[in-house]
Amino acid sequence: MGTNLNNMKKSIFGLITTALFLNFLLTLNSCSKTDEPNQLDSKTLKLLSLDAKKLGEEHNNTLRKLANATTTQKKTKSASRIAYTEEQIYADLLASDIALEQNIKIDVYNYIDNNSDVDSNMISVSNSLTSQGAKELYLSINNQLDSSVDYSSIINVLDSNLEIVENSNYNEFDKQVFRIFIETSKASAYYWYIENEDTGNRNNKILARGTPTWVRKDGNGIAQASIGWAVVAAFSSGPAAPATYFLSCAVGGALASIWPD
Repeated sequence: MGTNLNNMKKSIFGLITTALFLNFLLTLNSCSKTDEPNQLDSKTLKLLSLDAKKLGEEHNNTLRKLANATTTQKKTKSASRIAYTEEQIYADLLASDIALEQNIKIDVYNYIDNNSDVDSNMISVSNSLTSQGAKELYLSINNQLDSSVDYSSIINVLDSNLEIVENSNYNEFDKQVFRIFIETSKASAYYWYIENEDTGNRNNKILARGTPTWVRKDGNGIAQASIGWAVVAAFSSGPAAPATYFLSCAVGGALASIWPD
């Protein structure tokens, strides 16, 4: 009887020990997950849901739709880029056939209204990157764009740096931020230099001087919006569905591009 009781005690003790050990492992695993940057993981997944090249294309489509909106008086292409007011942007956005609900359009407008400065967006995006090398490269690309003189030089800057990014050991969050910034900047350069030739014409010194800055405004604006909206529910209706998130980012970049200085 005593032997059986001792064996039972040993069995119970063994079960308790095993249970405590399993609980320790679960707690350890839970702690390690808590210590991970869950917000960053969520951000990365949200950003990775965006096709950077398609985002750039949709950004250009948005600029076309805004230019074709009915509320703004007929303007020349060059004048429409220089003389856009916030009131005109707001009216054209609401009148456009961009496939967003009106309240979402207003949310996007308000976000860009609060995040319209190109240099502030550039610093904000740079600070969101996780490695020092990525931060430095991001600022360097912006400086290189400012020194570019025409469409081909801008594309060369963007393509060569995208290759550096893809061959780097940056994490996926950093790489995706670069992809969004670079692909939108490439699309923007095409829109302003090729599709709207007069704005990128070096013979028109006032317009041509501003074009690299417009490209930077597009790229930094859309990068800022995509990161900001990946973290918080920036819309009055709550978290955005993937399609709404995608289109809102494209619209945000387009608004940043034409926002008055």
